[in-house]
Amino acid sequence: MAAALLATGAVAREKREKPEKPEKPPELPPWAVSPKQTDSVYFYVVGSAGDLKTPLDAREAAYQDALQKISRSIVTEAGVGEKALSPSGVLVPMEGAEVLPDCTYVHPTKVGFAAYVQVSFPIVQKRKIIARLQGK
Repeated sequence: MAAALLATGAVAREKREKPEKPEKPPELPPWAVSPKQTDSVYFYVVGSAGDLKTPLDAREAAYQDALQKISRSIVTEAGVGEKALSPSGVLVPMEGAEVLPDCTYVHPTKVGFAAYVQVSFPIVQKRKIIARLQGK
């Protein structure tokens, strides 16, 4: 019996001493790793968010992150600084921003959900907002 207890103790110690395998992060889709490049019609960004309670919350937070990135780009280009942004960090109104078809990725994390979205924003709309911010 003592031998069995010793063997059990050795196995238990061995299990405790082995480091846990780190959880491998999920592979991101190609559009999240290499997003579409801005062209003559649209400005593209990828928004991301992590560790939210629901997939819908994660997707919405990723969309808001994309809008913030678009907004920061616009105020930087307009030369007006971030004081022009709303408290949420987004220019208001932000009309024309759309999540591209098949460019939403949500996955579970240890504490909730993470999401990525690729968003397009019309260059024409971007130019209008820049002109308005510059007072032209």
